[in-house]
Amino acid sequence: MADTKERMKDRIDTTGDKAKDLVDRGYGMAQSAQEQASGLASTAMDKAKDLAGSAADMARHAKDKVQDWASASAEGLTKAKDAVKDVASEAYDKSTEAIQYAGDEMTHLIRRYPVTAILVGLGVGFLLGRALRGSSA
Repeated sequence: MADTKERMKDRIDTTGDKAKDLVDRGYGMAQSAQEQASGLASTAMDKAKDLAGSAADMARHAKDKVQDWASASAEGLTKAKDAVKDVASEAYDKSTEAIQYAGDEMTHLIRRYPVTAILVGLGVGFLLGRALRGSSA
């Protein structure tokens, strides 16, 4: 019986050792899994930070482009405004000169041919009067 007790004790010890080995291996595996999960989480965090940095860089780049386009548009509009102003000023100057020339020529003709000018003026007045009276009646 002592022999049976001894064998039982050995088996219990062996089973206990095996159970302890299994627990230790399970603990080791759990630690390894935790380390791997921690590594994956750290990698995911690093990737997320990289993506956020890239998105911020892209947003800054887009903002700079829009500002460049707005500045170029403003410069173009300023140049167009100046060009239109120059053309309008030149047209005004030329029309003023043409009106002045026509006025000078008319004055010269009236002084040279005063009777003819009076008769032409009366004729034009008569025709305008008839035209205006005929359109309102």
